[in-house]
Amino acid sequence: LDAGTPGVVLAAHAEETLGTLALGTDRDVQLLVGPAEGLNTTELAELRAAGWRAARIGPSILRAELAAPVAVAIVAMRLSESAR
Repeated sequence: LDAGTPGVVLAAHAEETLGTLALGTDRDVQLLVGPAEGLNTTELAELRAAGWRAARIGPSILRAELAAPVAVAIVAMRLSESAR
């Protein structure tokens, strides 16, 4: 994990979604997709303490192998829209 790059951890019960989370102007975004059962509260707390923000994809919980490409697509779309 690059300490200088903003990070977003997918968390099923996060308040914000990837569609509404402020990504800033940085074109590099790290995404962390945890296991199917999700990260535990200690892991999430450690990530938040390190500056990572939690977000969910939407109202549905996706399998990890589907969540990763969907999350990348959402972030890529948002970054390309902000570059216009």
